[in-house]
Amino acid sequence: MTDESIRLRNQVELLREELRLTKDQYGRAHDNHEHILSQAKSALIEEKTRLELRYKSKSTRVIENLKYKAQVLDGKREELELEKQALQSCVPQNTYNSLKKQLKDLHRRHTEFKRVLLSSGVQQERRHQEDLKLLRQRLDLLDDNQQQQLGEFAEIATSTE
Repeated sequence: MTDESIRLRNQVELLREELRLTKDQYGRAHDNHEHILSQAKSALIEEKTRLELRYKSKSTRVIENLKYKAQVLDGKREELELEKQALQSCVPQNTYNSLKKQLKDLHRRHTEFKRVLLSSGVQQERRHQEDLKLLRQRLDLLDDNQQQQLGEFAEIATSTE
């Protein structure tokens, strides 16, 4: 009976040592996973920040460019108005009518250009919202994957105990 109990005692000690090693390995794997998770989150945050800065920079440039073009068009319209007033007093009727027609065409084109400029800003905002939505989806997918991995680690740990 003593040989059997010594053998069983040795086997228990071996199993305890194996359990301790498995727990240590699990702890290291868990710590490594946490480190990888932290790095991935940091990378995603950096990417989000970079995208936001890029969007703001592009938006600012587009807005400034559109403002400048709108000012130029307003200046041209005012110039045409002044020319119209000057020509009305000293220009023949057929020339006046031709210039009036040109002015209406320019005014129509100006209005159309303003409309295009305004719709362009809406498209930029929509694109930004789509980028943010994609980024949120990627973060959610990463979180789901991490939760699944943690569950698997926990399952491994409980099955080894």
